[in-house]
Amino acid sequence: MSEKTLYQYVKLGMNVEYLNGIGTISILLGTSMVAFPNLTMNLPAARYPVRKVIEVIKSIFLQLEELDLQQSLKSAEPLRPMLDEMENFMASVPEQSQMGITLQDPFADQIVALAKNLAFAIRAETSAKLASVKDKEAK
Repeated sequence: MSEKTLYQYVKLGMNVEYLNGIGTISILLGTSMVAFPNLTMNLPAARYPVRKVIEVIKSIFLQLEELDLQQSLKSAEPLRPMLDEMENFMASVPEQSQMGITLQDPFADQIVALAKNLAFAIRAETSAKLASVKDKEAK
């Protein structure tokens, strides 16, 4: 893929922000949700099943490769062993039970920390590429 589109960068940012949102997974509710049945699917535990997190991390690696963001790809490398661990665990769970499995807080916190570092790396690398393009256009 030679020509990069703005959508590719937006989608990459959305995926990284999805991982940042995992940090809200253990919010304790002080209010009963019985009166709001439609809101329960929007609670963090429902939004962050392990299977979805696996898909998002795989997508991030693919996007970083397609966009040729090599420094950001290096920054994302610590996610690979975590991805492998999640995939290995999910391989041992029957398919019909997988959507109910969510991340435990210490593991989720590690992913959030790595996602924040990755966001900084992406921002730095894309800013540098943009500056390079502007310099070429100015000449």
